[in-house]
Amino acid sequence: ADIMDATIGGFLHPGHLVNNFAVAYVTHVCIHTGTLGFGSAISLFAGIKTLDVANNPFFSSSSPSDFWGRRWNCLVHGVLKRGVYKPVRSMSQNAALAAIATFVASGVLHEY
Repeated sequence: ADIMDATIGGFLHPGHLVNNFAVAYVTHVCIHTGTLGFGSAISLFAGIKTLDVANNPFFSSSSPSDFWGRRWNCLVHGVLKRGVYKPVRSMSQNAALAAIATFVASGVLHEY
């Protein structure tokens, strides 16, 4: 059996990078299509305006910060910012503590 080359060169191999990009893009398309359909149904039947989950992250991002902070999973970003970061920041006046608390909350959400 062929075992993947677990060196930096193996991870940076063009085939490996193209494969990872393709899987990430297909995942994004599936999530976007599902949430777009569900959001459209909610808008149609309940009259509630919904937000897009992602804002074309793969081709419109100008930096990693733009990708993760403004374009990828906008829903979770907004929930964590309003529900964890801002309250911790206002109580402690410490941006680093608020960022760590948000990172931990994100890890808990991703794990469970």
